[in-house]
Amino acid sequence: MKTSINVGKDLSFNQLSRFDAVFLSPGARLDVPLSVEGEDLKRIWKGGDFLERINSREKAIWGKRPL
Repeated sequence: MKTSINVGKDLSFNQLSRFDAVFLSPGARLDVPLSVEGEDLKRIWKGGDFLERINSREKAIWGKRPL
């Protein structure tokens, strides 16, 4: 796990493809759509939903394993 990374400065967007999973947290807990391709896919969670799942200790599946 890598934290406190500035994408575009410390790591390019192209370099993100080497990771099995990526969580981008650009700000406060606002579930604002980013209007990017793929954000409506099944395994894509909005930031607030993701944090709620983790805080509730709900089983989270990471990487290439199916849901």
